[in-house]
Amino acid sequence: MKTMFVLPSLSRAGAESQLIGLVNGLGRSISYKGVFCFDANVDQRSNLGSETHFFHLARQFKLDLRPAIRLARILEQEEIDVIHCTLPISLLVASIARTLSRKKPQLIAALHTTINQSAKAEFFDRTLYRRLLASCDAVVCVCDAQFEYWGSKFPFLKDNGCVIHNGIDVGHFAPATDNEERTTLRRRLNIGSDRKVIAHVAAFRPEKGHAILIEAFKSVVREIPEAILVFAGDGPLRPMTERIAKDSGLLNHTRFLGNLSDVRPVVKAADVSVLASTSVETFSMAMLESLAMAVPMVATDLGGTREAVLDGVTGYVVQPGDPAALGNALIAVLKQDGVSQRMGKSGRTLVSERYTAATMVQTTERLLLSLSQNIKGRC
Repeated sequence: MKTMFVLPSLSRAGAESQLIGLVNGLGRSISYKGVFCFDANVDQRSNLGSETHFFHLARQFKLDLRPAIRLARILEQEEIDVIHCTLPISLLVASIARTLSRKKPQLIAALHTTINQSAKAEFFDRTLYRRLLASCDAVVCVCDAQFEYWGSKFPFLKDNGCVIHNGIDVGHFAPATDNEERTTLRRRLNIGSDRKVIAHVAAFRPEKGHAILIEAFKSVVREIPEAILVFAGDGPLRPMTERIAKDSGLLNHTRFLGNLSDVRPVVKAADVSVLASTSVETFSMAMLESLAMAVPMVATDLGGTREAVLDGVTGYVVQPGDPAALGNALIAVLKQDGVSQRMGKSGRTLVSERYTAATMVQTTERLLLSLSQNIKGRC
């Protein structure tokens, strides 16, 4: 069978990384794998396997129809059986393409958001996106909490929706072998072996809560003067965040590393990872990667965070927008002897048992095959 995966870009972000892992992992039963992007950023293009056919036509403005027209032609030329869409705008482009094409593939929507950031996005959901989702042959949620939320919002999703948890390669995201490896990694980052290291892996966007994290970190430094906060990522809010760190007297306690092609050394060098997001997070890949590397996670209670960050077991969960609670949770991990190691070990076990890339790929492959045979898609 032949499948086309549609997503806006291949930027260095969670949904894009998850999709690349999925496409690369699919077996021979998927005889043709294509990826179609319609935004400019394709930074992760080289991470796609050589057997995957890649198509790219960057739109010039928001409602540019050229990508949908191009995709319609590809559906016909390649005789695509199933279209898999990541993020709402991809579903819109693919739905238009299917309408224009003589070929009418089955349609899957993969949801990667839960509660909307704005009234405008919610209006879009309630009007256009609702109709698009109802037209899908299957709708995939990436965690249980997301499925419950969308099912209550649009009850029809209880019939054509299912859950396939995000998963990661636990072999690739393996823990540091020993303290010597962690010391070596810290040395490369110019971080002393005596420091207590917090890792934050996220783009510098408003919903990621960088300013709240800096505020929380002030209390951490007061309690633990050897603490250091390492930021991996880039984006429009980075200059502002650096300025806040400087104005707060924290420059000697922070590192801004920018975008990294491989974040594993940063996470392995850490005692704890943190996600301070205020919205959007559904089932974070950064969260799973940290836990798989045996580094506990302090994260805000969004989406399916509680399905992986088991409070007091693999980390701590705090309410979004509460710097005091965030700081206290980080202190609790860093200040008590052995807590980081115990929680990290539990996190590694949890991800290895429940949230692997192999399970994600196998379940998705079964869904694709059922749809190609015109069987109603269920995970």
